[in-house]
Amino acid sequence: MVAGPLSDEQIGEFVERGWTVLRRAFAPAVARAVRSAIGERVGIDLAQPIQWTQPRIWIRELLTDSPYTDALTDRFRAGVDQLVGADRWVMRPEMGSWPITFPGFNHDHFGHGWHVEGDWFRHRLTSPEQALLNLFCFSTVEPGGGGTLVVEGSHHLAAHLLRDAEPAGMDATDLATAVARRLDEQGWPPAVEVVAEEGDVVLAHPLILHSPGPNRGTYPRVMAQPAFSMVEPKRTVGAGLFPVELPLAATG
Repeated sequence: MVAGPLSDEQIGEFVERGWTVLRRAFAPAVARAVRSAIGERVGIDLAQPIQWTQPRIWIRELLTDSPYTDALTDRFRAGVDQLVGADRWVMRPEMGSWPITFPGFNHDHFGHGWHVEGDWFRHRLTSPEQALLNLFCFSTVEPGGGGTLVVEGSHHLAAHLLRDAEPAGMDATDLATAVARRLDEQGWPPAVEVVAEEGDVVLAHPLILHSPGPNRGTYPRVMAQPAFSMVEPKRTVGAGLFPVELPLAATG
């Protein structure tokens, strides 16, 4: 087991539930600087409710300079190393994309966009294109404040479906549809809302089913979700499998 900031309990919940939170992955001062810079970028003072005129802004850019990349700390790298393996993924100097949600609007349409991340590649059990689903919290995500909704354990189901779909694999939309259809048959567990502090990073399995959550809080939720790839395919057999690989191996 690789030493790092995640406890054995956190690693266990990542394997079984599909996600955990790396606390204090980067400094709150970085989060504040990013919120200010993002606000300037979109022409909105995020601290002024009178300027919150739409429920959501999505900045699809990958930003490659400070303060955005200051969140890519050694602590974050060490946490990912524990789940994926050191030297088995590439932390590029980029941060994005950016779903920013605002309170004070009718968010009934949120919570229905269940999906599996990764619409830029065809999913297979060992796909290296996405190491983890990383959610960088540049604002505190209070209960009801727009936290991502996750279906815990859905990564196990997605892995089994991908095993059955080999060697052709599935695109992200078809995979999410198949997971949802199976959950319709089995019964959906309650969706879990991710809550976190500014400076935390949610580390989730790349196959977990998730959805935007409604922001019924008191301030904007600012988040980024850069995708970092692996340098080799994930494994499903053999000794020394890493936590991201254990749910894949369990399908055999």
